[in-house]
Amino acid sequence: MKDKVKIKMDSVLTKKVQIRNVSFEIVDCLFIFCIMVLGFAVRFSLRHIESGDWTGSLTEWTAAMRQNGTIHILGQDFGSNYNSPYLYILYIICQTHTNFSDMYFIKLVSVIFDYLCSFAVFFTMLRLTGNKNKAIFAFSAVLLAPTVFLNSAAWSQCDSIYVFFVLMSFYFILTERSGYSLLFMGIAFSFKLQAVFFLPFLLIMWLKDRVKTMHFLLIPFVYFLSILPMRFLGRSFGSLIGVYAGLTDFYSDLTMSYPNIYALIESNQITKYLSGAGTYLTVAFLGCTAYYIYKKKFRLTSSFIVTLALFSVSATVYTLPHMHERYGYMIDLISIIYGFQRMKKLWMSVGFQMVSLIAYTPYLLKSEIVPLWLVSVFYLVLIILTGRDLFCQIKENETVSV
Repeated sequence: MKDKVKIKMDSVLTKKVQIRNVSFEIVDCLFIFCIMVLGFAVRFSLRHIESGDWTGSLTEWTAAMRQNGTIHILGQDFGSNYNSPYLYILYIICQTHTNFSDMYFIKLVSVIFDYLCSFAVFFTMLRLTGNKNKAIFAFSAVLLAPTVFLNSAAWSQCDSIYVFFVLMSFYFILTERSGYSLLFMGIAFSFKLQAVFFLPFLLIMWLKDRVKTMHFLLIPFVYFLSILPMRFLGRSFGSLIGVYAGLTDFYSDLTMSYPNIYALIESNQITKYLSGAGTYLTVAFLGCTAYYIYKKKFRLTSSFIVTLALFSVSATVYTLPHMHERYGYMIDLISIIYGFQRMKKLWMSVGFQMVSLIAYTPYLLKSEIVPLWLVSVFYLVLIILTGRDLFCQIKENETVSV
């Protein structure tokens, strides 16, 4: 005998809802809503964690803003080493007058961008696969990925902000609108120097005629616009432009607890000289990759573009010195796109997530689960497999030039 209640429920849950060009069933909307609620519940439960970045930096910057009380504080050097757009956000937060700590509002901003990142991945997956279910699960994976919610809700960090704009840049590469892509890349770079991890991918896309030369000018143009308000408030151009240069000289360790190739080397008086050499070798390796892809004649597929993005970003972070625990954040989200586009690669997405999560634990959770050098070896295997996948796709789509 048929269950009448179940039949009625099924008829409601399978009703169609059209949102823009996407057709959802009611059950899809309910699932997305539940994931969003649960994602927020996870983040809310972490709200009281005070990370070292909050107690050591952010609390001092917000205190200086509140003590000054006027917008002219942005025209002064109060010890911050973040670029202008994020300081504007901090200033707006400091205009609130509540009994809550500024830390909660700082976390809330990053949490909002967690959700924006998840929607960016959702629409990217729809563009890549046309599969609504894959897009929904990728959306869910972003919201529930430990490194994503720990970064914003526990660490008080803002990596979700610049990575959202990187994801938008990536989306517009897929839609072949390079102007929008480089515009969003400029916004990402204005927020965080780490956006440059995405630049090798964009340069290879330029070599393959997916990006127009003139559009690269949007990156410095947007950066220039972002610092203008602080310049008008009194800061010198030299100090504003030199924020990122100062960051590159601030750290001396070859790795700041990130499991890249330098985790295999114990730092000493000699290894400090490897920093420059490591940077040049990174450029050389990426240059060889770009040269090979440029010379090869093959059909540029969406799958290749995703694989290239993951390979170029992960190889960059793996070979550059002075990488921090959080610098795999961009890789984590791109790997989710990579894994859900081709489900047989999903285990690699999980692997990249685990690398970042293990990197988080010593600083954020005061617990070292696995030795860093061992994670570095596993990370290298993932990159090699991604590179092999890239090579195989080139061979599969190779064309014979006439």
